[in-house]
Amino acid sequence: MTQPDRITPKDAANYGSFAEYAGTTEDEWREKMRADTSRHLKDARTGVRGIGVDIGTIISNIVNGFQGWPGRGWGHQDSEQALQDAAATIAGLSASVTALQSNRNNQAVGGVSGVIDFTSRPSGSTFGSDFNHIRSGGNGHYSISQGAGAVWAAVNDANATDAFLYNALQTATDYQKVWIAFGSSPSYIGSQEAVNEIHGRKNLAGDTYIYASLTKRTAKLGCCVSGFRTQFISKSISFKPNGLYALECGTVGGLRTFRLLEGSTVLLAYTEVGITSQLGSDYRYTGGLGSAIAGGLGTQPPGGMYAFALADNQATTLVGSFATMYRASTTAVGISSGYNQLPANFFDNTGGNTEDLTYDFATGGWTVANDGQYYVEIESATTGITSPDQFIWCVFVNGVFVKRVGNPIQRGSSEVGGVRIPNATGASAVIPMQSGDTMTWGYWSNETLVTYLKGDPSAGLTYSSIGLLNRSLA
Repeated sequence: MTQPDRITPKDAANYGSFAEYAGTTEDEWREKMRADTSRHLKDARTGVRGIGVDIGTIISNIVNGFQGWPGRGWGHQDSEQALQDAAATIAGLSASVTALQSNRNNQAVGGVSGVIDFTSRPSGSTFGSDFNHIRSGGNGHYSISQGAGAVWAAVNDANATDAFLYNALQTATDYQKVWIAFGSSPSYIGSQEAVNEIHGRKNLAGDTYIYASLTKRTAKLGCCVSGFRTQFISKSISFKPNGLYALECGTVGGLRTFRLLEGSTVLLAYTEVGITSQLGSDYRYTGGLGSAIAGGLGTQPPGGMYAFALADNQATTLVGSFATMYRASTTAVGISSGYNQLPANFFDNTGGNTEDLTYDFATGGWTVANDGQYYVEIESATTGITSPDQFIWCVFVNGVFVKRVGNPIQRGSSEVGGVRIPNATGASAVIPMQSGDTMTWGYWSNETLVTYLKGDPSAGLTYSSIGLLNRSLA
């Protein structure tokens, strides 16, 4: 047999005549079949390699996106590890927030918390309606890639910044902790470095806040007031992909002590001297930003983010028996003539308390857990513009007047003439109380003034303190 036992249309199409086809030798037929087989196998191998490249690209994208590792050629184990690390980082963040919110001091002030998992959000060009974005520079910006989190949508036209603010929740106090769980590092080439920032004590306009700034190689702490920045401190670091970074605004040491943490390790700590940074109820939002660098070698993007979280961060429990709260707001409040308790919500922040003493901002009261003698103290700044003719502090227990304390203050005249008005007033006393009693401060005045008492962000001018001197021997 020198040819196949049948002719096909395809075979016939390759020959000029049937005679030419029929004259093909056996060796020629074998060579032709080997060539056809080789060609078909080559096509199959190409297709398989194409599938392999597609799968390899998917794996590499997962690893690069989650781990922040450069390069290609990662395997299945690498992609599995990337997904496991993402889950572990978010779980670690949730555990940190839960642990902080179980702190008794946070519970005492009605502390709030929130965790936003970007990886579970649907894909989109923003983080969602519960975030405000302020974008500037080029057209690059953060977006959500479902399953991967917040990633940078690169447009290599100009340097770009995307600042964000979580608008759905404010902390209850000025003590804040803000976390970001990162999925990759901010990129850099030479001196061109992308930046990630964590923001606390942010106003709704987004132009005033405390910041922790992070590049791949540097960390900084500072504040921004109405768009003008003041850097507090900086140091060299090595940014960790899959890292959990946190900014603390107010901690042990006071309201103006700021810390940047990597996990539980403190990277930077700084106590502000002065009152440049802002405090009060207008500055209790949180957020951050990403800033990308565009250049001839492409865009250097900020790190991707798995999740964002915030919580109140009240100072650790004090020792002994002591507690204090203060008024940070500088808005002056009025007084009425006669005997009166301080107006509701006069105090707006706590400086910490021991377990036997609880406070209520609505009444400004202290409730005690033990029978005994208590030392109580109050101090308040005044407007310094006007003053009643007579003003003296009073102690109330369970809403009932107990006694006047301290010396009355009044406006007076100087030796050279003119009215002299005090700019502060204070008093202290020792009072007996039983378990469950609530002590509040009040005053007696012979005049009514629309504005008189005011607060101060320093926490050292307008405050109320209480401490147990000795327990009952009964």
